[in-house]
Amino acid sequence: MAEDDIYRSSTQYRLWSFSRSALHELRERTNHLAAARVRAAFPPSAPVPDCLTPSEELALVTYYCKQCLSLGSFLDFPTGVVATATQYLKRFYLTNSPMTYHPKALLPTALFLATKTENHHVPLRDFARRLPRTEPDDVLAPEFLLTQGLRFAFDVRHPHRGLKGAYLELRALADGKGVAPPRSARAGASPADLQREMRRLPPRSTKGEAAATATALADTDKDRDAAPPAALQQRLQDAYGRANESLRGPALLSDAYFHFSPAQIWLGALWAADEPLARFYVATKLPAASGAAPTRQDGGGGGAPLASTKRLVPALQACADMLAAHSDDGAGPSSSSSSSATAAAAAPGARSKDDLVRIDKKLYQCRNPDKLDLVGLNRAQKRDQAGLDGRLDENVAKRRRVEREKGEKEAEEVFGGALKGVGNGGGGEDAGGGEGTTEAEKKEMAA
Repeated sequence: MAEDDIYRSSTQYRLWSFSRSALHELRERTNHLAAARVRAAFPPSAPVPDCLTPSEELALVTYYCKQCLSLGSFLDFPTGVVATATQYLKRFYLTNSPMTYHPKALLPTALFLATKTENHHVPLRDFARRLPRTEPDDVLAPEFLLTQGLRFAFDVRHPHRGLKGAYLELRALADGKGVAPPRSARAGASPADLQREMRRLPPRSTKGEAAATATALADTDKDRDAAPPAALQQRLQDAYGRANESLRGPALLSDAYFHFSPAQIWLGALWAADEPLARFYVATKLPAASGAAPTRQDGGGGGAPLASTKRLVPALQACADMLAAHSDDGAGPSSSSSSSATAAAAAPGARSKDDLVRIDKKLYQCRNPDKLDLVGLNRAQKRDQAGLDGRLDENVAKRRRVEREKGEKEAEEVFGGALKGVGNGGGGEDAGGGEGTTEAEKKEMAA
């Protein structure tokens, strides 16, 4: 089974992969259903609340995803735990609205659930103790609700290891020790040839210069001053650092996990960090077009085959643009400062602090009153038809009492009840209904 087939069989692809239009429609539908339930929960005499819009909900969820990153850093959790918790929040709020469940209440639960699914054991009491004004019940109460929203699919596949592997491969190529795969477009090149070609790559370009990158890559084999080995290694280190930062922030805050595979995400991050380097790496991996010579008409680097790059390059560019739009300063690693404002405005969920304060105040007025006390609701569900005051329904209590007494009786009589009539013919204290005979047996004998 190919690696792509393995990914397509995962729950991340089957349940949590969407086109842009499908994702937008899902968020719109979730918002409309939640708004209708909020209006129905208020008494008819109360004024109709002004509900959040889908864009306002997305902005609020994005803000609390940032808070999840900060909280994970404060607790010194591994990158995998924090990244998984962030995706849990984003997945949950595809089918649930902040008007129904406030993200602030779900954030600690998502982080604690991620410690379990990522095999990073943290005792519940220790976890709650490190959070201000948080009790263990506050963490556990929404957990089943969160798992339902996740459709009990806890697997999240991240791009971090793939990026690390690509960095190690590029270092080997830069040292003259790497070889291209047998069926790739560079299959016949020796390690020295690949090293020489890599050292003559054009410098990293900004977004405004990206159009000239393909032309520059076409001249890779011509006479160009080769970069010193130390400079090439530094370039690799810088590109890896920028791409890794993109995976730790913009990739988690954007919708990249919903639109792209993990391999496309880390390749897009590398593309945004150093496009010529990423094009060279892709050219060493893509197979040559069968029956046709490699071509550069589509902008592929250094002889990348047209048939493969025609589909891959636009996807990587789209992923790189998405990561750039969600970077902290509004521009990605390869974006120029002149496009910062445009990229920030194009980022879904990007709002100013004042706007977020306004949205939060608006949310306070339009929250579903039936879902405010998650701890109380959790206790009611656990107690099986119990009220919020903790008292059980009379029929439920009677049924449980009968079951408990039956269990106690069976536990006392490990070898079953007394055999009827045994010892009655031999006299003794048990004969004829003595002290050892139970009341039930006396009545039966008398009858």
